[in-house]
Amino acid sequence: MTKKQKRTLLIFLAVIGIYAIIVLIFTKDTEEKQNPEGGFSLLLNPDTKINYYDKLWSKTSPSSTDDDTLYQLYDNNAYIGDYYMLHNRYIMGYNIFQKENGKKVNYYNPESGNRLLGIHSDIPISVRTFSVQNIEDNTPVKQILNEVQVQADLTNVYQKQVNIDYDHDGEVEEIYMISNAFDSSESYSNAFSIIFENNGGRYKILYSSIRNVDEIYDICVPYLHNVININETEKDSLIFGCEYYSNNGTCHMLYGPKDKDYEMLLTC
Repeated sequence: MTKKQKRTLLIFLAVIGIYAIIVLIFTKDTEEKQNPEGGFSLLLNPDTKINYYDKLWSKTSPSSTDDDTLYQLYDNNAYIGDYYMLHNRYIMGYNIFQKENGKKVNYYNPESGNRLLGIHSDIPISVRTFSVQNIEDNTPVKQILNEVQVQADLTNVYQKQVNIDYDHDGEVEEIYMISNAFDSSESYSNAFSIIFENNGGRYKILYSSIRNVDEIYDICVPYLHNVININETEKDSLIFGCEYYSNNGTCHMLYGPKDKDYEMLLTC
């Protein structure tokens, strides 16, 4: 090997080494941002508390007695102010108030049906706005139902859609939420509740519950509760709710970044 060839080889190996170091640093930084130190709690109506501490996710019941923890309150994704939030099972929600000289003042009463989010965190968390629309072209819905082998007349099926670029890749993802929960008509082969996305023609089911048709009251109606960004990353997390019949409550799910992909970090 000539001196020129050796020099070229050394330069090539040096470039490869520098590139590998950059990739390693970027990967480590991304992992640290997606799994930050510190922690936070999220309160969701009517009765869910999502926790992130020691790099672990969990769901617990909200407190009805802790009036020392202050939350940033969002109502339908709009910031309202800093409030204390005590769960009240009798109203299936929260008593929301501020304090002056230790006394409860300035009670906040949201409108029925509004989506509430309380944030107590030492990690930066921002809340994104989005709009929900009815599904006009149900071709994707038919395709997904065919994939899971469910036959359904879509006339009375709950069908909602949110378009949002939650992974910030420049392409808008279409999030579909469908269910025939609580519809006792005889036009279905199964009871179903499904959340799926269309990402540039690539379909992915995020959540599905498919039951016997006589269990139509045992499944839930899914909706998008909030879109949040944790620790100023380039990946947002989606908080879904799923409402059960009557007083059977609401289940919340968290769909967020995991390694280089997304997955349900908390599910029903």
